[in-house]
Amino acid sequence: MPLWSTKPIDVEALALSTHREWAHGQAIVASAPATCPLLGELSDHAGGMVLVALGHQRLAVARSVREDSKIQVRSIQLGGNGETAADNYFQADLQQLRNQQPAGDLDLAQRVGMVVFTMMHRQLISRETPGMDISVISSIPHNAGLGEDEALDIAIALTLVQEPEEHQLGPARTKLAQVCAQAAASISQQAPSRARYTAALRGQGQALNVMDYADGSITQVTHTQDFGYQLLTVCPPQAFPQADQAAMQRFIDDVTTAFAAPSLRLLPNARERVLAWLKAVHQVHPKSQAPTVDQAQRWLRYLEHEIDRTIATTSAIRSRRTADIVPAMNASNQEYVRLLEAPEALEATAQLCLQRGAAAARCSGASVLCLVPDYKADSVAEALSQDGFEVMLIQRGEQASSNSQ
Repeated sequence: MPLWSTKPIDVEALALSTHREWAHGQAIVASAPATCPLLGELSDHAGGMVLVALGHQRLAVARSVREDSKIQVRSIQLGGNGETAADNYFQADLQQLRNQQPAGDLDLAQRVGMVVFTMMHRQLISRETPGMDISVISSIPHNAGLGEDEALDIAIALTLVQEPEEHQLGPARTKLAQVCAQAAASISQQAPSRARYTAALRGQGQALNVMDYADGSITQVTHTQDFGYQLLTVCPPQAFPQADQAAMQRFIDDVTTAFAAPSLRLLPNARERVLAWLKAVHQVHPKSQAPTVDQAQRWLRYLEHEIDRTIATTSAIRSRRTADIVPAMNASNQEYVRLLEAPEALEATAQLCLQRGAAAARCSGASVLCLVPDYKADSVAEALSQDGFEVMLIQRGEQASSNSQ
């Protein structure tokens, strides 16, 4: 398969011009970047630490107001060289969605409606918000582990908030990230990633962003490109089912409620206490829907090790021991595969990436994120492309933004 181009595409201008072809009225345009979690993304729900880079691929939304309650969405997916790979229309009605929440996989118009309702409930927009025409242009590939759904939610939310200067501030964007994650939890059966929303809204493109959910802070460390490594995303020809992360998040919620703890990370002696509690739950309620003790033990071990690994790696990068990120990503991948039961074929893809010259390869969702030395990046990407994979070199991106046209 061909390599994806690293040439930046002005998706905001494309979204605006596309919108003017079929919709009317003043358009508000917003865009959000691709996100690449290097370590810790599954630990954010447990109060962990996450290391995320922003990618140069972006998704842009142009939105104008309608007089009725309909939501009309035109979505254009761009290919590897900026060509139109797909052009689809979707339609929904806010009143119908209000009366009956759709079940199963939602199309884009229904997803937009659920984001709108969540923002209404959190009092970010008026409950009298009318229907809308929306144009979506995305250069973020599908099923590439680059956060396309998160970018869509963020771009939609930014066009709805209409207070761009205020929402450039940290507290306001923190709340917006929380609202988007809440909307995603109600939309998808997959577990939402708070870290992707936080990084896209508050992160910096020239550095790696460190989200510490113990205190809600976001800081930066040196980007991999500044110490000799390129980021490479490798997508297998077929999509693989992801590990059941939503079940793990529900279990974490049950644990923090039972122990009245702000997060799993802040619960002292968490693993021993939680497993003892879970054994008691199964003894008292044999038909409980709680996970097995073995399953919970694997989740807790993974989260504990991943949090410690991310903290240690972040400290190492700050201490200029930047090479420590390589064994950390490989160790994270090994535990992800062993403890969270990732698909064997996806792990085989990660091993092939290492054989082709990547220094580190880590399964992330339905793709593999690789760390490749600068001098080998082009040859490794070419070799993996010839193996039949979709390959993307990830350049630095910029945080989400919006403007009126």
